[in-house]
Amino acid sequence: MAEGLVLPAAGVCFPCDDVLAIGSATLSGKRGEWVQGQTTGGVDFLCAMPFPISASARIALRAGRQISTDPEGMHKTAKFARSLLDFASLHEIGGHIRFTLHEKIGVGCGTSSQMMQLVYNALAATSCALLNVSEYGRLIASLEPNDFFCCNGFTQLWEYKRGLRLSEAFGLPSGCYVAGYPTERTLFTEDVDRRRPRYTAAEAQIFDDIFAELVPAARRGDTRAIGEMTAASADINDRWFPKLELGNVRELVRKRDADGYFVAHSGTVVGAFHRDPDALHALLTAFTAAVGRGHDIAGFSQTSETRKFPFLFGCGSTLRRIVS
Repeated sequence: MAEGLVLPAAGVCFPCDDVLAIGSATLSGKRGEWVQGQTTGGVDFLCAMPFPISASARIALRAGRQISTDPEGMHKTAKFARSLLDFASLHEIGGHIRFTLHEKIGVGCGTSSQMMQLVYNALAATSCALLNVSEYGRLIASLEPNDFFCCNGFTQLWEYKRGLRLSEAFGLPSGCYVAGYPTERTLFTEDVDRRRPRYTAAEAQIFDDIFAELVPAARRGDTRAIGEMTAASADINDRWFPKLELGNVRELVRKRDADGYFVAHSGTVVGAFHRDPDALHALLTAFTAAVGRGHDIAGFSQTSETRKFPFLFGCGSTLRRIVS
């Protein structure tokens, strides 16, 4: 399912201890966005940049309303889980959620939205949650501006303030993709919410063109056209959330080491891509030199061969990750 929400399965009861049922889920991740902006019609949209770096959740359901998390302090995720159980009329069922994350929180990898989607999928595996994409989007949007993680490395245009799907899901064009973030800098959602961008009329018109042209360009594999759009989006948003590394990453395109660059529009991630899957090593080398020391950097290739396998295994087999 390209939507990224699982169908419910029969729950399994466990007679040991006080656990009623256990559900688990795994999702691939993202690093930043290809684009993010607002059209002249007021549509707030983004298109996530998928990465084959996994996260997982395991939820153990117990009697009682309390929901705890590991790591501690995931209050929005616990509130989301409580809402899902109440929606299913399971008012006196709670539990404990354990997350396994492989990305830093607060850099632009969408970990907050990812954890909520993992909770939904884990509850659906126990038949304790059943929402369509529209219902899911409305519920998560009531908590915060959000991402949506399509399955199998797909992406789509997503209305991040209202939780609405704006396009059909599509896969990444063949090529290689690299992205990194500084290990010592963060930008949390609460800080972002205090200074969301206010675009000019001219900038909104640029986003109109991006909104209309991005998906067709991706479907035909036109990485140069995609690069023009991702660069425009990154440059416009850099006024609101500047990236120290962006100037050097722009040079990669000028030198033709990359076809385009992208960012986490409300985070610290910067990235680049090239149409040749075999250019991964060269792009990683050039990108690492561009961003400098102290960055968590990852890159992977998408080919006709990797498409034969699930994203985490196909593209995941090409994944390279370093700390500069």
